[in-house]
Amino acid sequence: MINEQPASGTATGLPALMNHVQDMQDRAILLDGVLEAILFMENEDACENGRDSLMRIAKELSHEIFIALDKVNLPKLEGAE
Repeated sequence: MINEQPASGTATGLPALMNHVQDMQDRAILLDGVLEAILFMENEDACENGRDSLMRIAKELSHEIFIALDKVNLPKLEGAE
């Protein structure tokens, strides 16, 4: 369990950062599942329209993840530079 009370002299805002990281982890897991489905469909040579739709979803998820993890988009930690 994360201690949400910062120690004296440490940066605050850690809970927001941890929540942000967890959200990106959740999205990465979703992306992994979408990619696994695409690979399965390709191996089975099935559902070309479904594969195309899943590829668009995978692209959007990957874009959301890399934008959200850019350091300028991370939640700010007070007291940290």
